[in-house]
Amino acid sequence: RELSAHLRRTDQLASLGTFALGLAHELRNPLGAVKGLSQLLGLERHLPPRAAEYLGRMAQEIDRVDGFVSQLLQLSERPIGPPTPTRLDEVLRQAVRDAREELGPEWTARARLVDALTPTPPLWLERERLAAALAQIVKNAWHFTPPGGVITLRSLPPGPAEAAALAVHNTGSAIAPHLRERIFEPFFSTGERSTGLGLTFAREIIVQNGGSLQVQVDADGVAFVVRFGTDREAQS
Repeated sequence: RELSAHLRRTDQLASLGTFALGLAHELRNPLGAVKGLSQLLGLERHLPPRAAEYLGRMAQEIDRVDGFVSQLLQLSERPIGPPTPTRLDEVLRQAVRDAREELGPEWTARARLVDALTPTPPLWLERERLAAALAQIVKNAWHFTPPGGVITLRSLPPGPAEAAALAVHNTGSAIAPHLRERIFEPFFSTGERSTGLGLTFAREIIVQNGGSLQVQVDADGVAFVVRFGTDREAQS
C-alpha cells in the first residue's frame, strides 16, 4: 500500500511537471512583451508620479514571475557536458558569491556569513550546474534567516562510503516535523514570496551528480546537508 501510494504521488508530480513546463514556455513571450511595453510607457514624459511608481512595481512583479518561469524550465534540463574533477568546498564558495551578487546589499543587511569549510577531495562533478544548485540552498538559507542571524558553511566528516559532505546552516528558523518530508516537493513553500521550486531544483541537480540532499533541524536552526559517495572520487 505504501509503495502504491508513493507511485501514485510520483505519477501526479510527473503530470504536474509536464503541464507546468508547457505553461512556462507559453508564458515566456507574453511576459517579455508586457515588460517591454511597461518600459516604453515609463519613457513617456509628464507621467504622474503615481503612474511611474506603479510601472516600477509592475516591472518588479514581472521579474518575479519570470524568475519562477526560469526555474520551471531549469527543472527540465539534464546534465550538460562531462563532469570534471571538482572540490565541493570550492563550488560552495562560488555559489555564495553568486547568491551575494544576486541579493546585493540586502545580504549584509540581514545575515552574517561564517566560512568553516575545509578542503574536500576532488570529485567527478558537473561544476556549473552544481554551483547553481548550491546557490539555491544558500539563498533559501538567507531568506529564512532573521535579521542579525548567521549562515554557516561547514565541511562534515564523511560517513561510511562517503567521499565528501558539507552543510549550509542558518540560525533562527525551524521546520515542523510534519513538513520536513515535503520541502523538496515542487511548489511547496512556507515563504510568502517563494516559488517553491528552489530546493526542488537543487536536489534534482545534486542527485543527477550522484549525491544526496537532506535537511536537519537543531536547536539553533536548520541545515541542508549535501553528501557524495566514494564512487565520485576523482583520484584514489
